Amino acid sequence: DKACLASLKAADAVPRYLSTEVPNLVKEGADAALEMVDMLTSMGYSGFKLVRQMLYNSRTVMAVNQQTNLTEISVSRQGLGLGASGPFGPAAADWLAGPRWRGAEEIKAELSHGGPVWAASTG
Repeated sequence: DKACLASLKAADAVPRYLSTEVPNLVKEGADAALEMVDMLTSMGYSGFKLVRQMLYNSRTVMAVNQQTNLTEISVSRQGLGLGASGPFGPAAADWLAGPRWRGAEEIKAELSHGGPVWAASTG
């Protein structure tokens, strides 16, 4: 996502709303996530939402094997509209603030919880 954001910034082609994944906080640490928010801020974004994607994304679920009655088979339900990351832009629900957009500093304080970041420009 970082390369895509850098390309948008360089081309001065920043959309009003965008969605991006927060870097993996376990593997990459909080600094990578904080840098992403700083990059979004430098692109003109001032409103952010941390969205719990898991609530909307049911791509892989356990299915019951009809022969053994065991729940050991993972199946993809992506083709059924269950592979999305949730509502976009104003409709996105921040995991703490609901529909309210939050400032960069407030989001940065919450990054230890992870999740995708939705951003909105001031215009």
